Amino acid sequence: KVQGPESLRGLKFGARRSAGGDEVMLREFLRQQGLQPGRDVRIIPDIQDDVFGEMLAARQIDGAYGHVLSIRKWIQKYKFPVYIHRPLNWVNPELSNSVLVFSKKFVAENPEQVQKIVNAYVRQIRKESRLPESVRKERDLKGLEIAIDFEGLNVPEYRLTPFVQTDLLNEWQDFLVTHEALPKKVDLTDFIDHSFVQKADRETRL
Repeated sequence: KVQGPESLRGLKFGARRSAGGDEVMLREFLRQQGLQPGRDVRIIPDIQDDVFGEMLAARQIDGAYGHVLSIRKWIQKYKFPVYIHRPLNWVNPELSNSVLVFSKKFVAENPEQVQKIVNAYVRQIRKESRLPESVRKERDLKGLEIAIDFEGLNVPEYRLTPFVQTDLLNEWQDFLVTHEALPKKVDLTDFIDHSFVQKADRETRL
C-alpha cells in the first residue's frame, strides 16, 4: 500500500479515455506528490473502461484514476486485487461535473428542441429527487443509482435547478492550462445561457 510519494516513484498509472479529464486529474495528483510524469512515473492514457480493471489485475499498470462505478466492478464483480488509496480529495470534488453543451448555431435554429431537452433533464432530476433512498441505491437500473456509497466513494449530486457553475469551469481551466491540455484560459461568459434552465425550472414546477 502507498505510504507516501516515494511509494509511487517508478510506477505506471492508467488514465481512462474521457476527453482528457481523467488524465489531468491524475497529473494533478502526482504533481501534488512532487512527482513528474515521464521522469518519476509513467502515465498510460486513453485506456478503454472495459479493459482498465483487467490491466490492473494483470499488473500491466500499477495504479489508476478510476470512477467509483468502475472501481466497485473491479472489486466486487471481477474480484480484481486492487485497493482504494484515497477518494477525490486532493482537489475540489465538485469539479467532477458534467455540462450540457449545444453549438450556438443549433440553439439559434432549434430553440424549441433545446428547450424540450432541457425540460426533460430538469423533469428527471425532480422525479429522482422524490424517490426514496432505497430506490435511488438500486443497481442495474440505468440512470437510477444516484445515491451510491461504496467504500467511502460516491457519485456527484445534481442540483434541482442545474445552472452551469462558472466558478467550477474556471477551476477546471486552471488545471487544463497547468497540465498543458489547454493553451490558455477562455472567458466563458458569452458561452453560458441560463435562460433555458430558468424556463425549465418554471415549467417543471407546474
